Parts: sequence; structure tokens; C-alpha cells
Amino acid sequence: MKVYGIYIGYDFMSIAIRNVDSPVITPLLICPLRRTTDRYSEVAAAFERIASEKIVSAEKSSVALLAFESPENQLWITQVASETPDINEMVSWELLMRTGESVKNYNISSFQIHGNKHLVAASKIRDIEFYTKQIKRLGLKTITVEPSIVSIINLFELNYDVSGGKLLAFLGCHKITIAYIKDGKLIDVVQNTIHLSNLISSEDVMKTRAEISYRNEISNDVHLYITGDLLADKEYADFILADMANSSYLDPFKTIVVHSDSNKELMEKYSLAFGVAVSLSQKMV
Repeated sequence: MKVYGIYIGYDFMSIAIRNVDSPVITPLLICPLRRTTDRYSEVAAAFERIASEKIVSAEKSSVALLAFESPENQLWITQVASETPDINEMVSWELLMRTGESVKNYNISSFQIHGNKHLVAASKIRDIEFYTKQIKRLGLKTITVEPSIVSIINLFELNYDVSGGKLLAFLGCHKITIAYIKDGKLIDVVQNTIHLSNLISSEDVMKTRAEISYRNEISNDVHLYITGDLLADKEYADFILADMANSSYLDPFKTIVVHSDSNKELMEKYSLAFGVAVSLSQKMV
């Protein structure tokens, strides 16, 4: 049985695979995606290439864990009063206020993170159904759909010392998400959307960092670890990081072992693009 971590970003799809009885990753795969108005057709074509080339040979009972980026994904922190009778009703109302759409169109999940704070994630049901259908074409059953920032928090815990306070930034093509963790516990998350005609800049990241730092009284010496879609382009990643003090890349392979020389070139060229897929592959199933 194998565990497949599958991440579908804006510009690429990455896959990390391990045997269920070992933490060692065997193959790593990355497949470029074009930015088109017909997103579904582009992703379907990528899965068709993977299936036809038999890159993935799923064994019986193999499973997939999925994360994907979409402009329509929603992520926010809500505070639940002790007298609140139904958190689902409150979260549904908040989603309606954020999107103007019926909550019936979304899959909503919430996680209690700290005190009365809950992290809420919502994704379009049609997106989840489409991606899981494509994964099924590979002979895999999708057992988890996870927000990218949750995967990045888990990845950090696998690779780094979690003591003290840390900031973790995930840079999608048009969204910046920064989480604040302290002694291994998630304290807060801030997500900001950048206008679709713009690229994320270091200034955008610093503004989001300032927002979460102000909310939680975080000092400037708390280190910021950065990962995400944009870091697949190393030149652009270096450009973003150059202007930010006390920050560095989040290395997905700091302690996680990858087997096979065939992965060496991928790791050197695209290592920072594999964070979410690697994290998902390490989940206990």
C-alpha cells in the first residue's frame, strides 16, 4: 500500500509517494500547468498524461491525500463564544458574508486551534468532486482534502524545532497565508488576497506579516519561514526573500528522506515546490 500526497497549484501539480510502512519518499513527480480560463481541462490533461505514461502504478488499497489552490478557497479565523449553540450555523453565515454564495456550494471544515478560536476552511464542492474524480483515474481513493497552510504547519513540525514562536508563510499566486505557531501550537492565521493582475511582492508579504504580528504582539525577531507556489521559480523566490529580514525558505527535505537518484534533479530544481505534497505523503493512514 502506498500513500500519495497530491498538491494542485496554479502553475504545477506535485506528487510525493511513500510506502505506508516507511517515512521514506520514493518517487517525486512534478507536472506543469498552464494558466488558462479552462482550468479543469488543463488539470484533466495533466492527469491523463500521468495515467497514460504509467508514471503512477497504484497498488491495491493505495490512497491519496489532496490539497489544491483556487481563488475561491476561503480561510479565516473565527471566535466562538461559549454560548454559541451551533458553530456550523455561525460559520455558514460568515461564509455567506464573505462570498455572497449559498453555503450549499462549499465544503466547510473547522478546527479548534487555541482557546475559543477556530480555523475555518471552505472549498467549492465542484472543485473537490472534479479533482477526486481525476485522482480516481489513477486507481487511488482520496481520503483527505486539506488546506495548504495546514499541510505546511505539519511539514514544519516534521523538519524543524517547534519550540518558541514561528511564522510560516505560504505564497500562492494570488493569496498570502501566514500562520503563527508557538511551541508547536497554531495560534493564529491571516490570509490576504492580491489582485489577480498583480504578482505577490515582498512588500505584500511584509504587510501580511505586520498584520498577524500586530494582532498577536509578535516581536520582529520571530523568524519567518516561506514556501508556496511562487517559490517554484527560484529566481523570483530569491527576489522576494532578498528584501525581508529574519526570514528563510522552509526546506521540505531538511530531515525527510527521499530515495532514488532519479529524484535528485527534481529536488535541486523544484525542492521548494514540493512542500505540501511531501507533508501530505507523511500523514498516518
